[in-house]
Amino acid sequence: MVDATVTESGNLPFLDVLSPEFVRDPGPMLRACRREHWMARSPIGFEVLGFPESVSMLRDERIRPGFDKLLEILGITSGPAYEHMSQQVGSQEGDAHRRIRRLIQPAFSIEAMERLRAPARQVVDALLDAVDERGACDFVAHVSGLFPGRLFCRLLNVSEDDAAPLARMNGSIMKMFWMKPEHRGEVEAAIHELGEYSLALVERRRREPGGDFVSGLILAEEQGDRLSTQELIDLVRLTLTAAVDNVNHTLSLMVLLLAERPEAWQQLRARPELIPRAVEECMRYRPRVLRLTHYAAQDTVLGGVPIPAGSWVMSVVAEASRDERVFNDPDRFDITREPVRPNLNFGTGRHNCIGAYLAQIELQEALTALVERWESIEIAGEVVPQASNQTNGVLELPLRWKRA
Repeated sequence: MVDATVTESGNLPFLDVLSPEFVRDPGPMLRACRREHWMARSPIGFEVLGFPESVSMLRDERIRPGFDKLLEILGITSGPAYEHMSQQVGSQEGDAHRRIRRLIQPAFSIEAMERLRAPARQVVDALLDAVDERGACDFVAHVSGLFPGRLFCRLLNVSEDDAAPLARMNGSIMKMFWMKPEHRGEVEAAIHELGEYSLALVERRRREPGGDFVSGLILAEEQGDRLSTQELIDLVRLTLTAAVDNVNHTLSLMVLLLAERPEAWQQLRARPELIPRAVEECMRYRPRVLRLTHYAAQDTVLGGVPIPAGSWVMSVVAEASRDERVFNDPDRFDITREPVRPNLNFGTGRHNCIGAYLAQIELQEALTALVERWESIEIAGEVVPQASNQTNGVLELPLRWKRA
């Protein structure tokens, strides 16, 4: 980012991300701040509201993901949980980070992920078969909440019976991002439990390798270098937390958006080739990730704004994705819109989500199955959101449909 005229932080608009109003409906507060400046101050730190500024910030090596710092807020400053978060690939920089990304890249290649397209469709079809004739269900409880976990079990080549406990562990670990100390015990216990599960799986695959994801990581080698047992455990944990929770809520948000817009549903039924664009537009218009949390590793100036070392710096994905400098008529939902890269839901730069392509496959296959089966969908009761200042989500989505 090119540093411009210095703007002192005291002159930035204030964004109260801790207020109930922000959690309930952040849009108006975000718009008001961005009309004044592309950055705001909050009780947490600095909030980057513009799209090009978010891209530059996320690619700036002075700004780093703060997973271990999040645990420190919970009071976890040592022990296995802290070590896991501080050592995993998202917390590493420089040569250590590049080494792990090189070793795991083949397991996340487009070719490898495309092999999961058919299994993804099989999983979602099985879930829809179970509810299709009912004409209505809680979409989260019966479809979106189960789909990514069951596909993850296929990725690992383990029993689908493992999907429920894995989802439970993952749900607890994700509370780390809520920054509430009362969740310390739950987060720490879940990280430990998932670590034990991952260790047992790694040891089993060392004895009996196959064609699954973990076996591929074990066999990954570059000039004699291999991943250690601890690195393998950390990668299994990281892949679960990245893959299951986010796909669940993104799919639910996507279906909610389309249920509110029946004309878009009919457009997809008539033109299924628009499904990839529809997935991108849903993620732009109502992103799962409200704010990507990072911190300044050193005194920094971003676009003329001084950022002291140790400060939290957030990319506000929900607002950056409505930046009219980048998106034409950004408040209009348009499934024909050409996607803008990068998709900030997945970050960008050296710490971009390595599993982004798999997530897109899952969402595309799920939406394809839905529009093929159901002529129309509508909300059938009260939608229960998962509200926080970090993420959007849906806990209950009563849905009614007419079969095609």
